[in-house]
Amino acid sequence: MPLLTDDTLFNGRVICRQHRDGYRFSVDAVLLAHFCCPTERDRVLDIGCGCGVISLILCHRFPQLRLTGIELQPALAKLSQSNAEANGWQERFIVQEGDLRQIRQSSSRSPLT
Repeated sequence: MPLLTDDTLFNGRVICRQHRDGYRFSVDAVLLAHFCCPTERDRVLDIGCGCGVISLILCHRFPQLRLTGIELQPALAKLSQSNAEANGWQERFIVQEGDLRQIRQSSSRSPLT
């Protein structure tokens, strides 16, 4: 089982666990999340969500927003969903494991269909 680190954003108000080794989010993801200005009625699709850091930031910044993450790598999809749960946002941030090119076939309960 890979080792995880518990990283925080917004003075500890957002927890983002990520793998200690391999790709880790950087300031680019944080900046990208701050360029988004969705309205309350918008739905956001985070393609290749990784550990979910962009969606976590958006959940924090926009409390009414609903997001769906899609991640090809099973371990990262589980980690992203775990991060949503750790922050209490599992009802607002749902992660779908799979390939975007085949999302309609991957699950009958897909939030993308």
